[in-house]
Amino acid sequence: MATPSFSYFIANRISGKGANNLSRPVVGISVVSIALGVMLMLISVAIVVGFKHSISDKVTGFTSHLQIVPFDNNESLEGQPVDTKSEFVHNLKLNPEISHIQFTAKKAGVVKTKDQIQGVIFKGIGIDYDSTFLIEALTE
Repeated sequence: MATPSFSYFIANRISGKGANNLSRPVVGISVVSIALGVMLMLISVAIVVGFKHSISDKVTGFTSHLQIVPFDNNESLEGQPVDTKSEFVHNLKLNPEISHIQFTAKKAGVVKTKDQIQGVIFKGIGIDYDSTFLIEALTE
């Protein structure tokens, strides 16, 4: 018969079966509290992963999966527009993997109230804008 390991010996000693052993309730409380802590951490990780997918979908809905801008060093919103009649845009429209191409314009602005000033970005959209996401996402 194999001899019990050192950790098994310590565990039996702490949670001993004796009548005067005061450590038994403490060990029970600590085991229950560790189990509850692990359970709460697993639940919080599951919630965060679920919200991550939801937030990613909303960000993509308000912007897009892909944005094409002219190649320049201008980091502001006042960049050169993309030519809508270029051969590049025509080739994109012929691609069967692209479901929709939307041209937008952005302009920075400032909204001022009596006691606050906030920066905003206005997004201009065309008549052919696919508004299905906006109808679902915006509420009154």
